[in-house]
Amino acid sequence: MANIDLHFHSRTSDGALTPTEVIDRAAARAPALLALTDHDCTGGWPRRPRPPRGAAYLFSTAWKCR
Repeated sequence: MANIDLHFHSRTSDGALTPTEVIDRAAARAPALLALTDHDCTGGWPRRPRPPRGAAYLFSTAWKCR
């Protein structure tokens, strides 16, 4: 079964790490697919345009809807 994680937050929204730090730490677990999903913003996307070696990377956002 593939290791997939589609829910990470960086300090671009409410996380503690930079987008690069988040993706680098996630990459240490050798995922097949991962996504940075900051809340209500896309500011972290251009900071890490390439996926870690051996992983696919999705640009994603967790939008609040009311």
